[in-house]
Amino acid sequence: MLRELRENLKLTYMYITHDLNVAKTMSDFVAVMYLGRIVEMASSEELFKTPLHPYTQVLIGSIPRLAHERQELTVLEGEVPSPIDVPRACALHPRCPRRLGSTCDQKIPQLRSVREAHQVACHIF
Repeated sequence: MLRELRENLKLTYMYITHDLNVAKTMSDFVAVMYLGRIVEMASSEELFKTPLHPYTQVLIGSIPRLAHERQELTVLEGEVPSPIDVPRACALHPRCPRRLGSTCDQKIPQLRSVREAHQVACHIF
């Protein structure tokens, strides 16, 4: 119904969800957040086809697949930091499987374009 209304009335929605399958179905453009910071933004098609940020990769990798599709789960180690006391640098760095030593634990990564209409906040790009 929301998609039909969007198309018929030329509406724009900001749809907030934890269900990535719904985000993929409902959205033309997706922003992924971790502890209140946007870590990646791209068209829905691009984001689900080529996730770049380590957190986005873990989220998309955790979407259940059909029984005949192979699925390897990546689990982030450690505890989620407190949203009241978010790390001063990259919020994911204590749990990130791809962290870059002192860079990730000292500097906040800025959201920047890495492809057309695809932005990521990560020091590895």
